[in-house]
Amino acid sequence: MTGSATVLMLLALAQDVSAPPLCEAHFFPTDQVQGFTSLGNFGLISELLAGRDVPEAELLSQIEAGSQFDIARTLLAREGRLAGFAFIEHEEPVDYHTAARQRSRLTGSDTACYVEIVVNYIAFSDSAISKQKVGVHFIARDFRERPDRPTIHKLGGSALLEPYLGESTDGEATTTVDFRGAYTEAFGAAIDRFWRPYHARVEREIEQREPKMLFTIHSFTPQLRSKPDQERPWECGILYNEDERAPRIAIPLLEAEGLTVGDNEPYSGKLLNATMNHHAEARGLPYLAIEVRNDLIGDAAGVSKWADILAPVIAETRDTLP
Repeated sequence: MTGSATVLMLLALAQDVSAPPLCEAHFFPTDQVQGFTSLGNFGLISELLAGRDVPEAELLSQIEAGSQFDIARTLLAREGRLAGFAFIEHEEPVDYHTAARQRSRLTGSDTACYVEIVVNYIAFSDSAISKQKVGVHFIARDFRERPDRPTIHKLGGSALLEPYLGESTDGEATTTVDFRGAYTEAFGAAIDRFWRPYHARVEREIEQREPKMLFTIHSFTPQLRSKPDQERPWECGILYNEDERAPRIAIPLLEAEGLTVGDNEPYSGKLLNATMNHHAEARGLPYLAIEVRNDLIGDAAGVSKWADILAPVIAETRDTLP
């Protein structure tokens, strides 16, 4: 892809803001507006059935590429979403079919921790049933689990336009419309639809189970794509931010198994710790954020072996905590 790019750090929950970002989130805006009626059509037919033109020029003037980027950046920075990411803006749009089907990256970046957010179109609907709404549809392309093939999430949200209508102050019967405000609400609704169910489920499980300790298990690659000749020496790692109670117990236990253990490696929990910051540290709950090198768990035998290693370490760590 070509076009200029702007990098902004999203480190809402990071403690060490001087450290470089470990991940990249690339944002691609849209220049497309689609009009809908309750019949699901768009274009000229929709405009006729809706009783008014689709306000394409008005929408795009208020929600141009820079505005789309600012809105996405602000919403994704809330609650630690994408904390530790460099947020990179691209001016050139990407069409829907490319975003939905292309398996390779849309940029030349080879960063291992990498996602793409592609806005497909801004929607405008106007019908007697659904009333006037502004919507947004976008695709999130997540390469963090598989560096050469994305996990694709298609997301969308909408907002009623009525709260964003205001009478003009020039004495005429024209109405001012805050399309940017409506778009912001719609984008936030789309993110919430994807983001909130996960965290709500974690909240419910903690409240119901009242655990003594939390733990998560992730995997990491044997080397960075950008440094293929540099093998990561750790077989596993323990990440943490401020609360080191559980890590100080677990790391020696893992080392006693003859393992090379990363202490806040291969990533720093000072940066990439959003879930545990929110659900564990905010409650004062001890936790383990465990990373296992993914070439060691690439088959059933590897998974079984590491389950046998980690299960007693997790249990002993929990039981040793005061």
